[in-house]
Amino acid sequence: MATLASYAEGRRTLNVGCTGARPVKGHTEASLARHLRVARAASECLGIDLDEAGVAELNRRGFRARVADACACDLGETFETIIAGELIEHLPDPAAFFRTMRRHLEPGGRLVISTCNPFCSKQAWKILRHGRPAVHPEHTTWYDPLTLTRLAAYFGFDPLELIWIRERRGFDFRMLPCLLRKYFAENFVLAFGASAASD
Repeated sequence: MATLASYAEGRRTLNVGCTGARPVKGHTEASLARHLRVARAASECLGIDLDEAGVAELNRRGFRARVADACACDLGETFETIIAGELIEHLPDPAAFFRTMRRHLEPGGRLVISTCNPFCSKQAWKILRHGRPAVHPEHTTWYDPLTLTRLAAYFGFDPLELIWIRERRGFDFRMLPCLLRKYFAENFVLAFGASAASD
């Protein structure tokens, strides 16, 4: 996602969940592509993931990556930008994630999170057709910008910017409500800074 890479531009960056791997498929070229964009934009970049094979592949290609748990790691360094793309909805312990990221963020730095939008208009059509929304089998929870902002505030983060993401794959009548209200978009990105009270 180009939006995430733009936050890394010229900055020391930690990319969390860098291989984008799924247990069924493992890492693929498509799943590694986001990290390649982020790493090329950053002045320095470290990727972390639990996917050992994906981390080994990134290192083989000359990128810096480590096997580490986003909820319980101590990397021994801090970063100007931390990017967690399409990750938080998979985590069993988001509180541990926020605490860990806070320790690794430099003063004045940004934590950038992207996630799926539970209120995407496609979900209404899925409920109408199938009687239930479509839930990814690896998702533990869903967030919208309001709940994610409130959760982050508990751990010393203030919202700086919200960007709605609508995938462009040709015409899809299910996404027509998005033309009226951005809150029906498929994904969103929230950028946070550390609150002054937590410094």
